[in-house]
Amino acid sequence: MTLWQGLGAFCANAPNLGSDALDRFQAAGGSWICFVLYNDSANAEHNQDVMPTMKAELAKRGIAACGWYNYFGDDPETFADDTCNLHKAWGLTLAIFDCEDAVVGNTKLARLTKEIAKRFLPNTVGISTNQLNDSVVWNGRIEGEAPGLWLSAHALGIRVLPQWYIAPRYAGSTWTDPVANMKWLSGPGGTSDNLLDSKAKNKRAVPLSYVHGTGEVTGLEDADLDMFLGRCKLAQQYGLTKGISLYLIENAPASDFDLVNRYRGDLYVPRG
Repeated sequence: MTLWQGLGAFCANAPNLGSDALDRFQAAGGSWICFVLYNDSANAEHNQDVMPTMKAELAKRGIAACGWYNYFGDDPETFADDTCNLHKAWGLTLAIFDCEDAVVGNTKLARLTKEIAKRFLPNTVGISTNQLNDSVVWNGRIEGEAPGLWLSAHALGIRVLPQWYIAPRYAGSTWTDPVANMKWLSGPGGTSDNLLDSKAKNKRAVPLSYVHGTGEVTGLEDADLDMFLGRCKLAQQYGLTKGISLYLIENAPASDFDLVNRYRGDLYVPRG
């Protein structure tokens, strides 16, 4: 298996992530935890302060320590340099870039992924986004550049972690529902303007196997993790493969790990 096929988690406030939660995550077969380290004034500095201890705790449990980097439209080269240097300094595994409104309706994501791919190891990069739709350029399109030079998410080996948050504030959005989102992606949407990769198999800039949804833990924004897991299971009929993640693990009640464990080997491949 790859780490992308496993159970992952995002952590915003590492000092609040206790050993009980780590033990429960380990028992559920969790594979990786991603800590916010860049472009986060509230938590990045505190997370870096405890990173040596946190890495040691994760290593004891066989869990990979990963980096979470927020992108707000920064210069792609500078951003890629800064985050790569930070990632290497801490010896982290996966790198997940949170790219939301800044990449909607423009080609910033194409420029960013091109720079990231030059600096990070192949198949270790993921994009967390609340816009897995045709308002974001996934096929590498850059104005003034010949289509033959475009590098899609598929070509770069970059995974996509859509924010499928099942909470009242997101009600009515098809993009936060795993079933509706995968139905669209597996149909004509998967080869619409910004997702068409003429060089890729099936012409898809984002292969269905590259999609690994993230759900909010129970109670965060009044979210319903149980419903997220059930919708992911239903989305498998539209090509969703294994690999999910939780946001935010430090806020997860103990019962959430029991919920997740019901889908062990089904929605994700357990570590080991």
